[in-house]
Amino acid sequence: MEQDLDNNHQAINLQDVLSVFARRKVIVIQSFLAIASVATVITMMTKPVYQATARLLVEPSSMNLNTVDTSNPLSQILALGQPQTVSTQVEMLQSHRLLSKLKGYPISSLVVTEVKDTNLIAVTAESNLPDAAAAAPNRLLEAYINEDVNQNLNEVRNAEAFARQQGEDAHAKLIKSERDLRIFKQQRHVA
Repeated sequence: MEQDLDNNHQAINLQDVLSVFARRKVIVIQSFLAIASVATVITMMTKPVYQATARLLVEPSSMNLNTVDTSNPLSQILALGQPQTVSTQVEMLQSHRLLSKLKGYPISSLVVTEVKDTNLIAVTAESNLPDAAAAAPNRLLEAYINEDVNQNLNEVRNAEAFARQQGEDAHAKLIKSERDLRIFKQQRHVA
C-alpha cells in the first residue's frame, strides 16, 4: 500500500501541471492581470530617485622621509607637499562642518567612500530632483577644496610673517654686531 502512494507521487509530471493550468486558465490570467496592475500603479505613483557621483583624486603621498623641525612655522609650508591619507580626507568630507554647506539641497542620502585600491574619493548623492542630486556632490567637494586652499593659504601667510620677522631679527642682529665690531676696532686700534 505504501509503495502505491510513492508511485502516485512520482506519477505527477509536467503534463498534469499543464492540464491544471488549462482547466484554471481564467483564474491564472485574472491573478496575473491583478498583480501586474497593482505593480504598475505602485510604480507609477513612486517618485523617481536620481543619483549622481563626483570623484576627487587625492595626490599620493611621497615616500620621502620628513626631518622638518615642527617647532618652526615654516615646517607647515614644507609639510604642504605631503597630503593627508585618503581615509583622513573621507572622514573630513563627512564632518558636520562641511555637510552643513549642503543645507538647501533636498537630498535623501549622501555617501562618501574611498574607491578601493585607488586614490579616489567618491561622493554619491540621491534626490528626487535631478538638479539637487547632481549639484550636491560637486558642492561638497568644492567646499572641501576651498577650505583646504584657505587653510594652506593661511599657513603660507603665517610662515611668511614668521620668515619676515626672522629676517628683521637677523638684520637687527647684524647691524648690532657690525656696530659692536666697529666699536671694538676703534677701542683696540685694529684696522
